[in-house]
Amino acid sequence: MKRSGRNKSALIVAAVLGAGAMLAAAGCSSKKGGEIRAEGETTIISSPTKTAAEYTPEENAYVLAGKLKSLTSYRTEVSGEVSAGFGPINYKQTISDTHIKNGEESFLQAKSTSALVNVGKQAFFKGDKVVMRDASDVKKDVWSDTFSVTTLSDYRTNLGAEPTALSNYILNDETIVKAEKVSVTDDVYTFRYEIDPVKGTSRYAVKMMNYGGLKNKPEYQSCVLEVTFGKDWLPISLKAEDKYKINLIGDMSCTSTLTETFYDVGGQAEIPQAELFREKLGDDPTDIDPDDTEDKDGLSALADAVLNTDLSGGLKIRGSLAANMGESELLELPVDAWLSFDLAKFAFQGLSGAFRARISTEVMGVPAELLYTGDGWLYTAVGSTRYKYELPDLGDGMDLQAVLGLFTAEKLPQNGNTYRYKLTLNASILDTANAAIADFAAGLSGPAKDLFGALSLSEVSATISVHKGPKDAGTISAVELFADFDAASLKADVSVSEVAETLPSAEELAVYTAGDAAKLAENFGALFEIAGKLTDLDWTTGMNITLNVGLDSDTADAPLLLPLDTQLQILPEELLSGNILGALRFRASLNLFIVNIELYYENGMLYMINTKQKDGQTYATSVTSVNVVDSVLGLLSNALLPNGSPAAAATAEGFDLIAVLADAAMNANVETTWNDETDSTRIQINMSQNFTSLLNAGYHMLLEAVRGIDLGEMQELLGSILSLFDFEIDRACVRADFVGGALSDVSFRLINDGTSAMLPGRDLAFVLGMTMGEAMAAGEIDKVFEGLQGHLAAYEEGTAVREAVEKLKADGVRYLGDSYKALLDETAAAYDRLSVAAQYTVDYSGLTDMIKDFDTLRKPVDELLGYIVKLRKEGKAEDYEKAAEIYDEKISDPRQLEYLGRFAEEEYLELRRKYEKDVVVPALNEELSKLDRTNYPDARDLITAAAKAEAVYEDLLAESKALVTDYEAIEAARQAVAPDVPAAFVAAVAAIGPVEEITAGAETYAKILKAQTLRDFMANFMDASALQAADVAAADTTFTACKQQHRTLETALVNGLISAIGKVAFTDECHGLIVAAREAFNALPEEYKNFCSKRYTLAYAEADYVKLAIAAIDADNLTLADKAKVELARRLYDEATAAYGKNLLATTINNRLGDSEATLKALEKAIAELEAAA
Repeated sequence: MKRSGRNKSALIVAAVLGAGAMLAAAGCSSKKGGEIRAEGETTIISSPTKTAAEYTPEENAYVLAGKLKSLTSYRTEVSGEVSAGFGPINYKQTISDTHIKNGEESFLQAKSTSALVNVGKQAFFKGDKVVMRDASDVKKDVWSDTFSVTTLSDYRTNLGAEPTALSNYILNDETIVKAEKVSVTDDVYTFRYEIDPVKGTSRYAVKMMNYGGLKNKPEYQSCVLEVTFGKDWLPISLKAEDKYKINLIGDMSCTSTLTETFYDVGGQAEIPQAELFREKLGDDPTDIDPDDTEDKDGLSALADAVLNTDLSGGLKIRGSLAANMGESELLELPVDAWLSFDLAKFAFQGLSGAFRARISTEVMGVPAELLYTGDGWLYTAVGSTRYKYELPDLGDGMDLQAVLGLFTAEKLPQNGNTYRYKLTLNASILDTANAAIADFAAGLSGPAKDLFGALSLSEVSATISVHKGPKDAGTISAVELFADFDAASLKADVSVSEVAETLPSAEELAVYTAGDAAKLAENFGALFEIAGKLTDLDWTTGMNITLNVGLDSDTADAPLLLPLDTQLQILPEELLSGNILGALRFRASLNLFIVNIELYYENGMLYMINTKQKDGQTYATSVTSVNVVDSVLGLLSNALLPNGSPAAAATAEGFDLIAVLADAAMNANVETTWNDETDSTRIQINMSQNFTSLLNAGYHMLLEAVRGIDLGEMQELLGSILSLFDFEIDRACVRADFVGGALSDVSFRLINDGTSAMLPGRDLAFVLGMTMGEAMAAGEIDKVFEGLQGHLAAYEEGTAVREAVEKLKADGVRYLGDSYKALLDETAAAYDRLSVAAQYTVDYSGLTDMIKDFDTLRKPVDELLGYIVKLRKEGKAEDYEKAAEIYDEKISDPRQLEYLGRFAEEEYLELRRKYEKDVVVPALNEELSKLDRTNYPDARDLITAAAKAEAVYEDLLAESKALVTDYEAIEAARQAVAPDVPAAFVAAVAAIGPVEEITAGAETYAKILKAQTLRDFMANFMDASALQAADVAAADTTFTACKQQHRTLETALVNGLISAIGKVAFTDECHGLIVAAREAFNALPEEYKNFCSKRYTLAYAEADYVKLAIAAIDADNLTLADKAKVELARRLYDEATAAYGKNLLATTINNRLGDSEATLKALEKAIAELEAAA
């Protein structure tokens, strides 16, 4: 065994003490050699001569102690907690123990859990031997396979325990300070004892020292024991509350509150896994190490290392903060930091006074530093600016459990003597930090705002390595910090500093000016201004940019600003010739929720294309085009320009955009701001009021055009989003940011001055802007627009089929004749002839739904017509039954009756009437005459016969029902059998067998069905009191348990077969396992299927195997040799989709298969073409 270091933190000491705090109450007393010894013994009265009422409270305790020793068997459960207070810190440890005595054998299980420490021990006592083992994982109740053996005397000496003691305390006339009777009711007595905290705890103190690694014994302040026992002093419960102090770093005030409850006194008390312990009784005893309280799955090694690592010099942190956009790294900042944390100050002054820190970095050559000296202020230095910000008061004390709750702790795999832990900050703290980041970003502008606005903490963690030898105290050997900000990440290594850093003095900090976060953001934002000159960029080959579209505000958080990946080309020759609309072309992609849209603009045409990704390819599903010249500029020139303006005069012979721009330019004003230190410039062109009015009208017209985009199920959401943009335009401007002469950002802004519903009182702007990227290679943008041509060609190719499908969907299945089926087949064939790209533009699922609807309606009619042919000749009974089932249950739609025809329907009904008159009714009348106890002595058989007769009657045509002579016999039979049903139900339940003997299989299920029939009869045809009778209610409870047990066994077998499938692979073995699981699942009673917990795993396996079969076919290099593979994939597809009937698994399989059938149909089509060509 390993020896735990004695120099653990006080909190962990308290936790370990708690783990052993009720050992004696589970059957232990204590004695320890050395300077501290247990003194005195508990007085025992083994043969009482009086009654409990005649004895004093003290004497009753002595009798109860003797009674406990004399009991041959019992089981007790101990529950409670130990709370420890160290300064203002509060900490709790949960106790859960079990003690069993069974004849000459006793068993103890002690479990103690908390956020820091988890300890578990088991001990088995027999004769002079004690067999012990530890928990491998306390919380999961997993125990070690390694046992140790000692003698009972060694166990008593080293662990202060003896298997049959009444309590932790020594109970005699000297130790019991006060005893009183609390209550007595029906021979149940409760006594309360106050124990001398010195004389009565000498054994208890030894055990506490052994389990807590203490150098000095605990100082008990009060000990209270409350016992409850019944007749003949049979124990019922013990309650103990101790208050004491221990000393390590300082005085810890501890309170232990534990309750022990007795069960199975004198009855059956089985010891779990007793055979494992008995096997070890013959092993040679070994010495006990009382300090072996190793924490198997908690953080004791980590806490031990923190206490044993000299942190007086603080921690040195070196790493980097990287900002990213997608796969590209925007910038990387070096991070150099130092942190000092004082545990004692943490305990007594709280978090604010416990640490000091410095964080330094450099941004674009400008040094930046954050300081915290423990005085409650955060000091910031950016370049030559100096500000300080007051931090919120974190309080003087805190509950350690709450502090630990801020982290998720994970013990990583151990490597020899190196223990590894990962501490991850919980989401609640991350949310608070993200709110602070958002506030900081609000004060920035331009790219700095984009950068910091994209920051969002998703993970903050520390991976800590601790070196701890078998006999050594642990020390921290390495720490790795990691923080993920989504758009940025921090990685750093931490080392222990030998010498503490000297932070600036109070005099040096006096120059810092008190500020707020907005001012800090303003200063910090100046470091990130990026700009450039528009004329320096070569737009002729195209530029990769980020197009920013949406809502923004200069005075509030950006409400809705969407970044679009965009390629833009400007053609100077077209621009100079006055062809503004033909002077540029662009492509932008927008991923909005589940909708993917590509926008193309070229030569005055704007194309909005809904797309779908498949196997790395992008396919168009719909195309909407807008002629910008006709729809937008025509409207502006004819209706929106104010009369009398220079631009209006230019519209006499058509719209002249140059004249409009000239009017706007002459009436605009330009604001230019610059910063010599950063060489940054912002040029903002504020548009004239005349041009702004024109833009307001155009903006609202554009909103209406966008509302016309067909987004299918997302249409309502589109309307909600567009309502956010519905506001009047009060100002308009073009804003460009330059740094060092190069363009960084440019945006066109339509601004509302505080009257919008979204931001009342604040400015709100519709923004169309862009952030510069890399120049495109020559010819690259032409390839981009080849994609547009491909989309348009595919959409054009699919037009006829698409329109045909939409018409079919709009009309629904109109009739069931062969000509309509031919129309559906012809449309499906036309779809198959399309290219893959064109097929994506057609709602194929809508077409297949139409085909399925047709088949669903048509199939039963065809089946009925086939049976009519049989019935004409000389139909068998089963033919009449099948025909009736189809007619009564599956044919009701007017389209079905129309296709069936009046003559065929009347012929069928006449055949059925004759058959019912000649065959069914006579047989039913005969059966009704036999519905009595003479013919059906068994109650369940009579009930079943009556139910069957009633079902036959209900299925008859109205004319045939009139021929039934004694229908009342059904009710008479039920009245006759009713008195016998309760007893029959009780007997049927008894025949099933005890719950614990229930076995899987059809035989048991048949018995369950018999009992169910009787129970249903009582519920449906008898007074409610029948089920409420004592014997019936008891049987009903047993019956429910039997059904549940049988269901559990049956579904467990199926779950086992499903689990055996494992990871789905395209092999015969895997397919065999899937088929076996499928057959077993389908063989389950229908009512059991939804209780099969792994049923959806089976559905996923079915679908995944089909998808693997399809994926195994090389579609790009298909040959006739692949025909067998395609046929196999089709067979597997049909089997999987038909295997489960109408069960929900069928829907799950179809959903998971996705468009697999479309892929399969394309493969079948390709094979057919190869065969035709051959």
